[in-house]
Amino acid sequence: GVSLRCPAKGDPAHEGLEVQLLDDASGLYKNIEPEQRSGAIYMQAAARTNARAALPAGEWNRCEISCIGAEVIVRINDVEVNRVNLQAFKIGRNGRSALKDRPLSGVIALEARSGRVEFRKVTVDKK
Repeated sequence: GVSLRCPAKGDPAHEGLEVQLLDDASGLYKNIEPEQRSGAIYMQAAARTNARAALPAGEWNRCEISCIGAEVIVRINDVEVNRVNLQAFKIGRNGRSALKDRPLSGVIALEARSGRVEFRKVTVDKK
């Protein structure tokens, strides 16, 4: 996944924001919750189920994440899969802090659950 607006130390997925990137087609993940699938704000805001745009493992995917104030937009392979206004999420799931209470700035982290993962052509634009 890609974690954004994280504190320099701590849990990036739950103290900042983690946009989940996962091989949704893999049988390993057939029983996960919608808030754990690609394009979701991990464990808080599910991506649109009709907008699954990720290519299978072994193929390059393009992910664009825009964070403008409280709005977070996630595009995978040029398909908008999630658009979240953080202020609308007033209660956190699973005992975590609400998205509205998460920081609006912080560090960026690239994460892997297990196994091999590769990122290429990573750019950060500040507008």
